[in-house]
Amino acid sequence: MLLTPQWIWLIAGLILCGAEMLVGTFYLLVLGVSCLAAAGCAWLGLVVGWQCLAFAAVAVTGGLFVRHLKGQHNDESQAIQNLDVGHSVRVDAWNEDGTAFVQYRGTQWTAIADETVVKAPGVFRIARVEGARLVLSQQ
Repeated sequence: MLLTPQWIWLIAGLILCGAEMLVGTFYLLVLGVSCLAAAGCAWLGLVVGWQCLAFAAVAVTGGLFVRHLKGQHNDESQAIQNLDVGHSVRVDAWNEDGTAFVQYRGTQWTAIADETVVKAPGVFRIARVEGARLVLSQQ
């Protein structure tokens, strides 16, 4: 059997769509659907240039769409991860290296001060979380 462009695009599209099930990022799915669009152009009898143009157009449009969807999802997950921001903690003493140990949510955290903090004992606001450290700002 001779592999025509229709079959090459179709096989590539199915392989990419199948590989998407293993990865889960949706970008391979976009490329797979792009291959299927190019296969449709090949079945219509369009030359390879139009097939590649259809592939590129669907790939770029789909990639931008997936990026847009992931951007919305990241905003939501970022808000969930930053539930600590805005809460208050008490610092009893600052260490010489600029850190402090604070009790927060029943455990001991290492805290660092942002540039606005006067390093004296007191109550501070959590400005952000960097890894396992709390970054504190003035109340």
